[in-house]
Amino acid sequence: MDYQSDQRFAESFVRQRVSQYWGQKRITYELQQKGIAKDLILRILEEMEVNWADLAKELAIKKFNQSVPTSQKEQSRRFRYLLNHGFDYEEAKNALKPEFE
Repeated sequence: MDYQSDQRFAESFVRQRVSQYWGQKRITYELQQKGIAKDLILRILEEMEVNWADLAKELAIKKFNQSVPTSQKEQSRRFRYLLNHGFDYEEAKNALKPEFE
């Protein structure tokens, strides 16, 4: 593969996925599935300087409207949703904390 086009593709892919509120783990996985080298992926993600914690919080607000979960089952469902979107444990946990804590 041509390294230059891999880089342009990966940069464009990362920008697109970030705008769709996907987390770093999911983006990395998808790019690796497409044959992009892990070191290139990590470099691009670092250069983009995305605040993943803020992105997870924005997604949680967008998806759940800052409503308080009514049960542990609902809280777990929301947590799994963020994990499946590619955010790590801490990012998901912090995104679901109520604002007044």
